[in-house]
Amino acid sequence: MLDPIQQRPEIEAGARPVQIAALESYWRQLRGARTLPVRTEIDPVCIDSALPYSFIGERMAPSIVRLRVKGQRMNQTVGSDARGMPLSTLFAMSARPTLAAEIDLVFKAPAVVEIALGKEGDPTQEIGRLLMLPLEDHTGEASRMMGAIVLQESARRLEICSSIPTRREILTPLRRPTLGFEDTSKEKGPERRRPALRLVVSND
Repeated sequence: MLDPIQQRPEIEAGARPVQIAALESYWRQLRGARTLPVRTEIDPVCIDSALPYSFIGERMAPSIVRLRVKGQRMNQTVGSDARGMPLSTLFAMSARPTLAAEIDLVFKAPAVVEIALGKEGDPTQEIGRLLMLPLEDHTGEASRMMGAIVLQESARRLEICSSIPTRREILTPLRRPTLGFEDTSKEKGPERRRPALRLVVSND
């Protein structure tokens, strides 16, 4: 059973928790122009405000992620030490197929996924957010995940909130700006541009 989590002013129903926003902002800074940042680049000091709600997960199968590192609030979420447990343990049985598909997308696409959470028995009311951010391992494979769960109130098990669409962002390397040079060497006829300067040699 999920332990009660004290409601804070920055965590309001229907609003994006500031911890979720801070974690994603840090992940994007690490990512830069690449597709994904690397797991070993994560510095807990840089995510101080989000750290109690955060976790690092490892992909064990296409749709299964096990929690390897977690903040103190994650322990409260499951009522015990969450290390080694599948993320799906926190969810009602009815929500697990949907969660599995979203986890698979995070690693396969790869993609950023943010899910509004409800509680078992009342999936229409949002009580928190789950953010999942893919990471590369030392081999360059997307097999790790940084994420966070921020809840506004307690629940026996979590559901996927049916009233708020899941946010999915498929990731590709960011394009760097290119220089505005145009190759006209292959143009023929009157359309071919003449060079702006010509070298004239005189032997007089």
